[in-house]
Amino acid sequence: MVRPELLLAAAILLSACSKSTPHSDGGTQTVSVDGDGVGVQIEGDKGRKGVRFNFWSREWPESAPAFAPAYPGADISMIRNDRRDGFDATSVTFNTQDSVDAVFRFYQDSARRGRLGPLTRTGDRRNGMLSAKKAQKLLLVMASSTDASTKVSVVFADVGLGDAP
Repeated sequence: MVRPELLLAAAILLSACSKSTPHSDGGTQTVSVDGDGVGVQIEGDKGRKGVRFNFWSREWPESAPAFAPAYPGADISMIRNDRRDGFDATSVTFNTQDSVDAVFRFYQDSARRGRLGPLTRTGDRRNGMLSAKKAQKLLLVMASSTDASTKVSVVFADVGLGDAP
């Protein structure tokens, strides 16, 4: 059975198939549904690239670097891509039955293989954050668990900080 709020959200998204609105900087921004129907894109003129949300894909982004691989058995709930002004970041949100510690071990190993560092971990066994960077490359993993599952958000980015260490 389809939940009514999903039908309402779909109707709102479809009604915005390509709608332009004024932006505070004098330009315009356009909200559109991708041609393949799997994402929503927000873009502006004046060279701003915008944000893309994908609520339907269950595939790990092909653009993911080797240090941010797909988590085994991840049940992906949303992918968000944000590109603008020297900043290119993707966030993948998913659920898993594994513990926060297991998720962090997986991404710590990936970050080490990708020669990112230093690794920083905060939080406890049920909630926390792991981060690592090298030059302009960044990996950020946030995880929170309940008795039923662990919700994870993995962010990988090229933050355009030049040659900073």
